[in-house]
Amino acid sequence: MTSAFHRHHVVALADEVFQDALGHWVDREAAPNAALRVADVGGGDGSASRDLFEPVTRPLRVHPLDLDGHDADSIPCDITKPLPANLVETFDIVVSLAAFEHFKDPFTAADNCARLLRPGGLIYVRTLFAWRYHPAPRDYYRFTDDALHYMFEERNQLATWCCGYDTSRRRWDIRGGYFGDADVPPIDDLGGFRENWWVFYVGTKPRSGTVDM
Repeated sequence: MTSAFHRHHVVALADEVFQDALGHWVDREAAPNAALRVADVGGGDGSASRDLFEPVTRPLRVHPLDLDGHDADSIPCDITKPLPANLVETFDIVVSLAAFEHFKDPFTAADNCARLLRPGGLIYVRTLFAWRYHPAPRDYYRFTDDALHYMFEERNQLATWCCGYDTSRRRWDIRGGYFGDADVPPIDDLGGFRENWWVFYVGTKPRSGTVDM
């Protein structure tokens, strides 16, 4: 990972940043002709993360890691608990989309995400800086890019590709109602909640020293 790509406090389209990093990573880091193994942490049935990999032409298999299994590729797992030994360093790519805000212990979750990655692997975490309350089943936290930078680079020695904010949904008129009345914000002349920011982290797990993407 060269310093030119160590971007912090940026505003960008998070998924596009990841796909850009993914393209570089596949060219330089992925084992030739090998199928890629992906862990989707807190991803339910994995459908959202699978859309991210549409540009990838090589075989890959997405394994949702969630509390409940949804299909044969699912791996029941509580990412905030000690990680089973058979999952350590077994994934080429780890993604987590809109899940970290729901983890009661996001620091252990970050540690375990780093442990899931094989050396040289790629990670993408997208969570929330500003969003309405939405319990699924709980909604615990909001994060800054400083927090993600600490959790993944400083705490777990991952190499940062990019860390920042996605404000493309900032003025969405989100009125809730997906979780009964629990997620309904005050409604006024401007509508519902209108300060919606994602925050994201993209990085790699060095093989030894620094990974150059």
